[in-house]
Amino acid sequence: VAAVDIGTAKIVSCLGNRKDNGTIEIIGLSEVVSKGIMRGTILNIEDVINIIKNSIESLKVSTGKHITNVYVGINFQYINKPIDTFNIKIDNNSQIVASLKDSIKNINTCITKAGLIQNELVFGLLASSDAVLTASEKENGVVLIDIGKGTTEIVVYHNDSIKHMAVIPFGGDLITRDIKEEFSISQDQAELLKVNYGIALSNLIIEDNVV
Repeated sequence: VAAVDIGTAKIVSCLGNRKDNGTIEIIGLSEVVSKGIMRGTILNIEDVINIIKNSIESLKVSTGKHITNVYVGINFQYINKPIDTFNIKIDNNSQIVASLKDSIKNINTCITKAGLIQNELVFGLLASSDAVLTASEKENGVVLIDIGKGTTEIVVYHNDSIKHMAVIPFGGDLITRDIKEEFSISQDQAELLKVNYGIALSNLIIEDNVV
């Protein structure tokens, strides 16, 4: 089973073996720095195609396996509706995730021109939820926040049901840009400052600390 995650900061490809108990054993992983993507939106198709090719080729070399079919992360329509319910009136809270048709088309184009066959489009936030949240957490109530370079994604579970989802077009890259502009330094220098010295809680700041 192979998958490609197209993100603002990096494109990740992974390969795994599906085990009898339904879990996946990861046997290979490849990360390549993204180019041509901003806040989750593809701006330069050729750049993204080349990066996907590089990522998959690296994965093939490290695993010694031929890869043709992949699962791809994307925002798509998601509707939670009652099944086999009989009543005069049905009340239903639905969470609908919509993606621009052009965005899906661009991703399909990138995958196809990279020489791959797309198995299925997967909503990344739900995949993350399945990967890190337990059944008990989803039942009792939990919030998952995934902070990326260009976007921040949020999902709220309660009673094993999604109560709220949101994709906010702000991520860690905006913090880097603020530092860059404030101190008139390069993007790379600003990123190093953020990673090495950045603190999110003011009470942890050492007032006389010199950077």
